[in-house]
Amino acid sequence: MTLAEIHYVVPQHLHRKDTHKGLYYVFRDIFFAVLVFKLGLMIEPFSMSMVDRSLTVGVVSKWCFWTLYWYCQGIILGGWWCLAHEAGHGNLSSYKWVNNLIGYTLHTVSRRVFQVLYPFEESRLSLCLTIRGGRLTATTTKL
Repeated sequence: MTLAEIHYVVPQHLHRKDTHKGLYYVFRDIFFAVLVFKLGLMIEPFSMSMVDRSLTVGVVSKWCFWTLYWYCQGIILGGWWCLAHEAGHGNLSSYKWVNNLIGYTLHTVSRRVFQVLYPFEESRLSLCLTIRGGRLTATTTKL
């Protein structure tokens, strides 16, 4: 099976870039990251209230909720990385400036706030080099 055959089988409306849908995904992920963060702020007070009843229940509930928090927030922030990566490919919008703004912003927030060390420009350049077989050209740096 070739790549052309796969593209032929995928419905044409899925090949179109939709800026509104891309921005919806970005704002949805931001909303859920903030929501899960706010819920995470409640873990310690809740666990302390459970310690009043039983030390074991308080400690077990604390670790269960923190594990759930890490899992959920990891999925959400992994989604941020995927959106930023797709923006680097130019897949979120047909406007280059929108893709660059989303990609740069998500990578910067991830790097500054969540300590994910994956800067946008460097990842975009390394992706271009990988796709072009390691050749650095004048058009590579302008993508």
